[in-house]
Amino acid sequence: MRLWPQLEAVPLHAHDVIYQADEPIDAVYFVESGLCSLMTTTREGHGVEAALVGHEGLLGLGVGLGAPTMPVEALVRVNGRALRMPEDAFRRELARDASLRDVVNRYANALLVHLLQSAACNRLHGLEARCCRWLLGAADRLESPAFPVTQELLAGALGVRRPSLTLALRALQRAGAIAYRRGHVTILDRSRLEAASCECYAVVRTHFARVLRRR
Repeated sequence: MRLWPQLEAVPLHAHDVIYQADEPIDAVYFVESGLCSLMTTTREGHGVEAALVGHEGLLGLGVGLGAPTMPVEALVRVNGRALRMPEDAFRRELARDASLRDVVNRYANALLVHLLQSAACNRLHGLEARCCRWLLGAADRLESPAFPVTQELLAGALGVRRPSLTLALRALQRAGAIAYRRGHVTILDRSRLEAASCECYAVVRTHFARVLRRR
């Protein structure tokens, strides 16, 4: 495969910043495992997660869309690994490889829906429902019902204060949907968690499955 010599396997460590908002993107990352966030932050320092990225996606998509920078920050939430490719090599391969362009374009379509749905969700839906959406999305991308997530991390992703998030997590624990202890969450009853989530989770999941039907 022509791409392999241009790819470098790299670890993804939680809290690592892959790229800062509005800074040049020098490489793209094809995520193989772990969990990353695209975060948007105001000048006042208030942030909220715009999208989750896992093994289905890549970081630095703007390079393929003709944008040398992106107005969001990409950071690692859960340890994993990725294949890194220099941005100039990525551009060359996009220009010459129709199958790669097809995959990237389909992922761009899916990510756009994710971004738009997140914007609506963050504005219109309650914290508990949004928390369920995030936990379900993370579990899908990590392919595990149990994973590390601190209250600080989740509060930052959802753009809320930690005391409010604590109340939401306690309600989900009382309902038997999750177990949360020492920075780890386990989904005990997925159907109950899906029922407590807003429709945004199903909308995004269904669209990703339809658009990215070929891995």
